[in-house]
Amino acid sequence: MLTGVWLFVAGFVTSVAGSVVGLGGGFLLVPALRLFFALPPAVVAGTSLALVVTNNATASISYAMQRRIRVRTGLLVAAGGVPGAVAGAHAVRGMSAVAFDYLLAALTLAVAVNVLVRRNARAVESERPKGEPSWWAMGGTGAIVGVLSGLFGAGGGVILIPALIYLTDLTPHEITATAQFSILFIAIAGLTMHMLQHDLRVEFALPVLIAALVGGPLGARLSARLHPARLLLFVGLALVVAAVALVLREV
Repeated sequence: MLTGVWLFVAGFVTSVAGSVVGLGGGFLLVPALRLFFALPPAVVAGTSLALVVTNNATASISYAMQRRIRVRTGLLVAAGGVPGAVAGAHAVRGMSAVAFDYLLAALTLAVAVNVLVRRNARAVESERPKGEPSWWAMGGTGAIVGVLSGLFGAGGGVILIPALIYLTDLTPHEITATAQFSILFIAIAGLTMHMLQHDLRVEFALPVLIAALVGGPLGARLSARLHPARLLLFVGLALVVAAVALVLREV
């Protein structure tokens, strides 16, 4: 019972934070599951994707009502991401726990440094029109996001948000919404694969699913009130927290 309560709290906090920065919540839930519950990597990924799907679905509805989603861009990313998620979900079963933790920590820290150093410049640059993004750039980005989603259950926003900043003319608030929209499809594919592999634990997934139903829409509303530069700052700081937590797991 107490475990369920703590999982609900963790799910609520991560779903709100994930919706605010467009990362789906898994970027914080994955290290929490590793640190406090010591679940195997494949089970962590499957459980986390259950939250990511719920969180992104509820948040995407809110973003759609706010008309912040670039549908074409999101679908191009999803088209490349779905097969990548299936491949990643299969590959994580052969990955050691140590490799799982350190690889995700290194990835999130690298992206965090990039976002924090360039957040002011990119917030301005993203307002200058670049035209429609190419299908191969978005599809290729989606494939990378999909593999990361299937492997780590973190949604893949650690790659997608910087990619959308660099490659598109989306504003920071549109980036948040479009990232969650495309990750929804990718996470569903990864979750389905993990379910088929029996990586999903209902006793862990159910409390965070319930929490995500509340936290996702709340985070989406909060993100609309943040200044673009501050929104990107929040992204960077959240990624630093995730990276530190993963490293501490192995110290």
